[in-house]
Order: sequence, then structure tokens, then C-alpha cells
Amino acid sequence: MLKRLERMKKLVELAQDDLEKASMLLRSIQQQISMHQEQIDSLQSYQSDYIQQLSSKESTTLQQLNTKQAFLNKLNVAIDQQTEEVVRLNHVANEAEQSWIEFKSREQSLVKLYEKIQKNHNTKMDKVEQKMLDDLSGRQFFFSNQSDD
Repeated sequence: MLKRLERMKKLVELAQDDLEKASMLLRSIQQQISMHQEQIDSLQSYQSDYIQQLSSKESTTLQQLNTKQAFLNKLNVAIDQQTEEVVRLNHVANEAEQSWIEFKSREQSLVKLYEKIQKNHNTKMDKVEQKMLDDLSGRQFFFSNQSDD
């Protein structure tokens, strides 16, 4: 019984390690999403400011206009790439979250099973101890009655 309890304890520890790794992975992905979203926000803000500056200038040559349009196109491409990365990372985060849920469920099940085995073990040990105490008490009673005779 004690070996079974030790094995279950080891399984619980392994499940807790797996859960911690899954948590760290999920946090890491969420941080990446946040970082990419901040980059998108920054690029969009820069793009908006740039367009506003363009509209305030009245005289621009065709070459300047083409250069500025090419730059705006690059900004759009960068925004699109960051957006695609956020979408991809959101998908990865959903998978990581599902994995975390599975690890959490497994860990909770193992903890409950471990606690049940431990409770059964403690109950058996209490019964053995009580039996030993009853036997000892009975012997003491028997010997004290024999010495009275």
C-alpha cells in the first residue's frame, strides 16, 4: 500500500510539472500576442500620423508622391504581416489553452485519487494501531488480573 502511495505521489508531481510547463507556454504565447498587437497599434498610429502629414502638405512632386505611396504600401504590408501573426498566435494560444485544460483536469484527478489512496492507507494504519492498542490493553488487563489472584 505504501509503494502504491509513493507511486501515486510521483504521478501527481509529474502531472503538476506538466501543468506548470503548459502554463508557462500559454503565458509565453499570450505575451507574444500582446507584443505583436502593440506593434500593430504602433504601426497604425504611425501610418495615421504619416497620412495626416501628407494631407497637410500642398506641393509635392510626382516622384515624392510615388515614394510616399511606396512607403505607405510597406507600412500596410507590415501591418498585414503582424495581423496575420496575431491570428496565427491566437490559434496556437487556443490549442495551448486546450492542452492546459487537459493537464489541469488530469492533475486534479490524480490529486483526488492520491488523496483517496492516502485516506484509505491512513484508515488502515489507524485500524492496525487501534488493534495493537486493544491487544496491549487486553494483555495489561490479563496480567493485572493474574497478579491479583
